[in-house]
Amino acid sequence: MRAIALVNQKGGCGKSSCCFHLAGCLVEAGLRVLLIDADPQGSSLQWRTIAEGADAMPVIDASDDLRKTLSRRA
Repeated sequence: MRAIALVNQKGGCGKSSCCFHLAGCLVEAGLRVLLIDADPQGSSLQWRTIAEGADAMPVIDASDDLRKTLSRRA
């Protein structure tokens, strides 16, 4: 399992947008992806609820119990 993190202290610099689009590209390439949204605004969670084909990429809130979530998806 590989992890990719896009981080920056500054808000509004496109972290969530880049993560969501990168994850979408990886799914299109045939990879299994789990996007963990650590943004207090929950942008990726909101985008996923309105995205077409939303079943293709799971998005969870970082405040969820990650061990349980990851063991269910393994």
